[in-house]
Amino acid sequence: MRRCLRIQRPGQKRAYRTWLYLVEPEKILIPAWAQILRPADFDYDPRRCWLPRWAAKIIKAEDEAEGGKCSVIKTEYTRCETCGRLLIQLQAERKRSSCGPDCKPRKAQR
Repeated sequence: MRRCLRIQRPGQKRAYRTWLYLVEPEKILIPAWAQILRPADFDYDPRRCWLPRWAAKIIKAEDEAEGGKCSVIKTEYTRCETCGRLLIQLQAERKRSSCGPDCKPRKAQR
């Protein structure tokens, strides 16, 4: 039996969790191609970066090839529907309709 993909309607929660990986290599710096993949909400840091799973695996393999021990931490994330702010870990688990008292609607995108 063939399954159809369900389209997520506005205001509807995802049926699955989404993950980011905090990567902290020991011997190498995070390459520029990986820094492009990090969420725009986070600052640039050449020693640690939030990445999708496939990129985290590549950085870990490169660091281990250089003799380092790379730390990779899997973390759940979601975005606030009101302001678009990225919420991670406990914030993502506890998220209500808005991310907090200072949550403001984001500007309309053109």
